[in-house]
Amino acid sequence: MWIPIRVSAGVWTNVQVDEWARAYGQACVPALGRPVCLPRMPVCLPWPIDMTASRVAAPDIQATTEEAVALEPPWRVIVHNDDVTPFDFVINVLTSIFKLSAEIAEHVAMTAHVTGRAHVVTRPKREAETLVAKAHFAARLEDYPLTFSLEPEV
Repeated sequence: MWIPIRVSAGVWTNVQVDEWARAYGQACVPALGRPVCLPRMPVCLPWPIDMTASRVAAPDIQATTEEAVALEPPWRVIVHNDDVTPFDFVINVLTSIFKLSAEIAEHVAMTAHVTGRAHVVTRPKREAETLVAKAHFAARLEDYPLTFSLEPEV
């Protein structure tokens, strides 16, 4: 049995199916190289349709070459120590905004506490600026002077 199948907009093909394919609702179209769902209801076909055609019309695909996108240079996010912001809040900001694990966040916070500053993450400049803005916003909501800064990766 031949069943017309719509391959894409305005492109139809006829597929020969057996009882198994009709029972399970799928048939393999060799020209497409993938199974297609068979229509369960009558479909509106363009008139006239050539029921003897068994090949799919080749779509007009034009190969486009993507130009190489220059990557932004990486920037380091630095957290600075202060004597007001609680240790737990710093760890919460590092885990929720910068997506660090609890162990790494604790290590970064302790390094900042001991040395005065610590490297948090390295990201493209735009993403790093966004993360720093979110962290500053969260700290200001709680009235903490937690400070982050950016410096270019060397």
